[in-house]
Amino acid sequence: MKLSPGDKLTRFIRNNSHCKGGKIRPDVFIPPHNSVDVSVYVISNLSEDQIWNIAIKCLTTKTVARADIFVENVYINGLKVIPDRPPSRHANITPFPELPDPTCPKNEVNLTAKKDRRALANKLAKKSIFIPQPTKP
Repeated sequence: MKLSPGDKLTRFIRNNSHCKGGKIRPDVFIPPHNSVDVSVYVISNLSEDQIWNIAIKCLTTKTVARADIFVENVYINGLKVIPDRPPSRHANITPFPELPDPTCPKNEVNLTAKKDRRALANKLAKKSIFIPQPTKP
């Protein structure tokens, strides 16, 4: 799947603390410690129902909201979007700075990598759009 800058991605949010007051916090876009990837889904040309069904089918925990972002905003920050199937439409935003082994003592390299990750995540969060989980009638 070739993505263009106008394609839209979503990062499903499973923790209320990651989206306060309708704003996306940078934590949403920080990869796990042992990874340089952030998991997202390509949602271009999907209806709202189709997007939320991805969360229902593909995630094991409840989704509280999502952060939508255009591929262009990923590219301008020096990151890539790499399709990663299965499941269908899954992709990764990559590469975030790699963190040293967590058993290593805290040093300047470790702190710099963490700051760089947070700075990238902050830029993505600022460009993302908060979409709350719809309430069921």
